[in-house]
Amino acid sequence: TGNLDPELSARVMRMFTQFQQLGVTILVATHERAVVESLPFRRLVIEQGQLVSDGMGASR
Repeated sequence: TGNLDPELSARVMRMFTQFQQLGVTILVATHERAVVESLPFRRLVIEQGQLVSDGMGASR
């Protein structure tokens, strides 16, 4: 979402939530940790090729 304006970025995040409610798995690759941490879904964090975190994001 880094190159999106704030309105479109928020729209994309809402789409992620809608997909999740439908049971769809989405892979998001980003360097923006705050974006990942704001999503209320399971997340895997990989740093320098190593899994460093496997857990849930923000509260649902």
